[in-house]
Amino acid sequence: MKNLILLLAVILLMLFANAQIVNIPDANFKAALVNHYYPDTIDTNGDGEIQVSEALATDTIEVPYQNISDLTGIEAFTALTYLNCENNQLSSLDISNNTALTSLWCGNNQLSSLDVSNNTALEDLDCYNNQLSSLDVSNNSVLTYLACSYNQLSSLDVSNNTALTYLRCYDNQLSSLDVSNNTSLTYLYCFYNQLSSLDVSNNDDLINLHCYNNQLSSLDVSNNIALTVLYCYNNQISSLDVSNNIALEGLACYSNQLSTLDVSNNIALEGLACNYNQLTSLDVSNNTALTGLGCDNNQLSSLDVSNNTVLEGLDCYNNQLSSLDVSNNTALTDLYCFGNQLSSLNVKNGNNTAITDFYFKVFNNPNLYCIEVDDSAYSANNWFNIDPQSYFSNDCPTSIPNQLKTQELKIAPNPFKEKLSVLLPDNTNADNIEIALYNVLGKQIKASTEKANNEIIINGANLKPGIYFVELRDKYKLIGNAKIVKE
Repeated sequence: MKNLILLLAVILLMLFANAQIVNIPDANFKAALVNHYYPDTIDTNGDGEIQVSEALATDTIEVPYQNISDLTGIEAFTALTYLNCENNQLSSLDISNNTALTSLWCGNNQLSSLDVSNNTALEDLDCYNNQLSSLDVSNNSVLTYLACSYNQLSSLDVSNNTALTYLRCYDNQLSSLDVSNNTSLTYLYCFYNQLSSLDVSNNDDLINLHCYNNQLSSLDVSNNIALTVLYCYNNQISSLDVSNNIALEGLACYSNQLSTLDVSNNIALEGLACNYNQLTSLDVSNNTALTGLGCDNNQLSSLDVSNNTVLEGLDCYNNQLSSLDVSNNTALTDLYCFGNQLSSLNVKNGNNTAITDFYFKVFNNPNLYCIEVDDSAYSANNWFNIDPQSYFSNDCPTSIPNQLKTQELKIAPNPFKEKLSVLLPDNTNADNIEIALYNVLGKQIKASTEKANNEIIINGANLKPGIYFVELRDKYKLIGNAKIVKE
């Protein structure tokens, strides 16, 4: 009888002991908990199991990148305040028992739903890159950080989250977003959605606003005087007033429908991208801190960057510029000014070696001949993205000869060593033609010629090697011109 009683006691003790072990069916989750040493050890007795007492004593669990598919057992950790289970293979997550939770990081899983209604102490929630089609955070009134980007949300109600300071909800399917109650909001990232309007007038503390790639037709940031970064590109905005945003350091408003843009008050501006709009003028004379300027694909006929002495990158291509002077921009490393109507370009800034060929593109400027540079030899050997008629000089002429504005003649051979032939237009008698030869400084040079029918032969044997320009005219008008190279 005594033996029987002893046996029953042992069995009861074993059952009791087993009852104190948390059931964790996922082997990877269990291994991660057993081997959890940062910031604290969970398996404190080292028996390879997680006792209920050990679970109750744990407030932090860090198990990212552990190939976990099931987090069953987490319900035993009722004192848990911090849980990081991101970058696993979770398709579901039950944290209804973890009511003390203040931080939950469950991003980059396969969650199709997430219930945080019991987690009223939650301050940080990051559930990015899942498969969530809805998210209810109405009970989470102390939430300060919410990241729910890269999901399938068609709506998001943050009206009860009045403590919210950081909201990342980009790459969803949101057609509207009301942040009027979130007066403490400092960072708002709502890009790549379907927003047709956005009211940030109540968000006086807003520092960063990224609302690009939406369907916004207007945007009022006049109340957001703390704003330092505004990215509103790829929308349909027809006007943008940033005169009150004097702290603004970065403005990207490209690919909109802007016809004007006033940045004269934004003296702290370091980066401005206003390309792909309809701007006919742009004044950046007050923006002396500017290091990057992208104003390409507009309708600019002039651009003065003489005050922007720390400018490193300038993209002003595909405009209507007739002249450009970057001689004051000694920090310049990128210059894209192709596709304009340049007849004058001064790049002589004392630091041309900082610009590589890949970042120097000046082609598609048919009226541009002389490009003023620090060292013509260096530029000729290192910069190749120019038009055939263009050349480099340390000292370009202040006035361009008339021949630079006309259609090129047919000449051969070019380059030449002694003689070259200039073929006149049809029905042109060589006897009625006057010919002039100029050097790159616009000075006329003497050279002997021979005329026969509709051809003129120039004898340049005595010319020094270099670049010259041929001008042909009759008594009434200029007929044509060409650049020639003497070897």
